[in-house]
Amino acid sequence: MSEIFLPRDPLLRSAGVFPVYYWFVRENDPKQDAYIRDFLNTFERARKENREAASNPGKASTADNELLTFDRFNRSPDDERSHVERYQILAKRFKQYLAKRKLAAPPFAILNHEPGTLRVFLEWMSVANEQWEPRLQR
Repeated sequence: MSEIFLPRDPLLRSAGVFPVYYWFVRENDPKQDAYIRDFLNTFERARKENREAASNPGKASTADNELLTFDRFNRSPDDERSHVERYQILAKRFKQYLAKRKLAAPPFAILNHEPGTLRVFLEWMSVANEQWEPRLQR
């Protein structure tokens, strides 16, 4: 986890998410570690924007119910069901995140010079090369 999270990491400022994030990181393939930090930052921004939309009467209908469910379960972090539900939401969203980025630019960690940057870039290049190599051999 030290490759993903920083000392005094803003992602871990809420003690309620720590067990779920730990479980999420532990259950993922270590080859995906390079993408987890960017995913969690994206996920947290989406949660914040979604809470703002939900509290605005003009935008409430555009709120993402799954993110609202995550927030609702986040209010009772000691409940086992809360852990399971939040983990399942994270896992589902991470799978979608990875699928959307198969041909996308490398994760923002490369631009931000975060720890593990070289590994992130090399992993991204590996994925990009696997997808482009057959086209180059024609």
